[in-house]
Amino acid sequence: MSRVYPAVWGDGQLFAFSGYDGRASWREGLVASTIADPVGLRIRYPVKGKLWFDLSGAHVTPRVVTGDVLRLQSPAGEIVLAMADQHTIVGYAPVSLAPHLIVHESDDWGMALAKMPGGDRMHLALVCTASGGIVAAQQAQAALRCDVGEIIGKRLAFLERCPALPADLPDSWRMTLSKAWSVLKTNVYSPEGTIPVRWTTPDRWPHRHMWLWDSAFHALGWRHADLDMAWEAIEAVLSRQREDGFIAHMMSPVITSNITQPPILSWATWKVFRLSHDLDRLHRFYPALCRYLEWDLVHRVTGEAGLLAWHIEENPLSRSGESGMDNSPRFDEGGPWAAVDFNVYAVVEMQCLSSIARALGRESEAERWMQRGKRLAAAINDRLWNDEEGFYFDRRVGGELSSVKAISGFFPLWAGIATAEQAGRLVAHLQDPSEFWPTVPVPTVALNDPTHSEDMWRGSTWINTNYFIIQGLRRYGYSDLAEELRQRTLAEVVRWYEKAGCIYEYYDCLGEKLPTTLLRKGAVGSAGGAGFGVIQDYGWSAALFIDLIMNIGTE
Repeated sequence: MSRVYPAVWGDGQLFAFSGYDGRASWREGLVASTIADPVGLRIRYPVKGKLWFDLSGAHVTPRVVTGDVLRLQSPAGEIVLAMADQHTIVGYAPVSLAPHLIVHESDDWGMALAKMPGGDRMHLALVCTASGGIVAAQQAQAALRCDVGEIIGKRLAFLERCPALPADLPDSWRMTLSKAWSVLKTNVYSPEGTIPVRWTTPDRWPHRHMWLWDSAFHALGWRHADLDMAWEAIEAVLSRQREDGFIAHMMSPVITSNITQPPILSWATWKVFRLSHDLDRLHRFYPALCRYLEWDLVHRVTGEAGLLAWHIEENPLSRSGESGMDNSPRFDEGGPWAAVDFNVYAVVEMQCLSSIARALGRESEAERWMQRGKRLAAAINDRLWNDEEGFYFDRRVGGELSSVKAISGFFPLWAGIATAEQAGRLVAHLQDPSEFWPTVPVPTVALNDPTHSEDMWRGSTWINTNYFIIQGLRRYGYSDLAEELRQRTLAEVVRWYEKAGCIYEYYDCLGEKLPTTLLRKGAVGSAGGAGFGVIQDYGWSAALFIDLIMNIGTE
């Protein structure tokens, strides 16, 4: 096997110092993203600014483009930038390509650029600090003495240690895997405030915080490179658990939301344990995982055969952030809905808690969790299966089944809830090109459903939901179909990485549009309801890309 570094240049690639390498503060760490033309960086946080080089339209050839190292070849010579620490960018460029810096006013932060010619190179250092402009300028001058080559070696050492793909696979796939590793690394913070271990974020900008189910997915990627980091991604979330068992959907060292998110932490814990066999961590995590699921079973239970329902919000652009599928048309009519996905997650958690309890020698608890899971699975089949349609739907509590044909209808395959006959009928829907099998399967809402659109959870293709379906297909023996879906999912991530340099939050199910041109909560980009567009260099897409490549056919 040989190492291929990420080397695609485009707009919006994250650039920041990782908590995997040292101190990376949620409050203070400098976060930037790339600008393709003019070549440079847009400083996103903690103060806004722009560093760029005047190439007068000349083309650059990328050599290395990671979340903390840029090496670009221009006609005049090489442009190099690297993160020295969480406040400092160092590098050099041809003397003829003088760097420019624009900084927006800030009362609390200082940013300064220092330059020093050396032969045919201009050495440079940019510092952003809470200590003000004078200190920033002094630190930038001192940073000019850094050994840029040594810093680059330290930043790239992580990729050297990560598993690589065999050399007989296409370079595009190997390069995208390296990119995915880089995205995972970039989106790590160091311990801070009430979070005692390293923790992960979906994206250092614009989200910045820690999300519950995102962190579980991140652990699945990290388990292939660093099991300690995988465990910490989960532990960080558990560290913010309330005494009553509640875990918020979004957290930071100082912020906690008042809704939760899909309960998949036990599932992630079990998948990490299967590679590490760390009984000490399993023993420590188990009580917290039990308390969390019990909180859901008490506070989100309905009178609909004991099924669970997501919290519904008033915001028409995000009716159920708690579900993780914020703007899905499943929730357009308010609620509450006994939700297919919520109940499937709970069944999978019970199955995994049973496995965890058994690994810890708690046989009676293992049997109790297994029986509870079987009862909930029976309720899903009894109340959420539409035999006429051959599909699972949400049910309004005390009312009728929903008519929205959403991707959640396939999730019972993942949990092993469906009968063989039901599985066959679900697979028929999955393979129908008028429903769920377009160019880039699987859309989150059927193509022929009247609510389908490209807008986020209303019809785009997401890596995490494809992941659940792939696992479900394997479980029922549809191995060839699972492999086809795996290949098509990975190929789409590779295709857009080659074209634009990023791994995206979600993708066009028709395979036509650059992801950043898709709608996100009502509009494209900052006009959307979230104030930003489709996320670039997105954590769980990278993590699950890694897991789908590195874990072929083993689960």
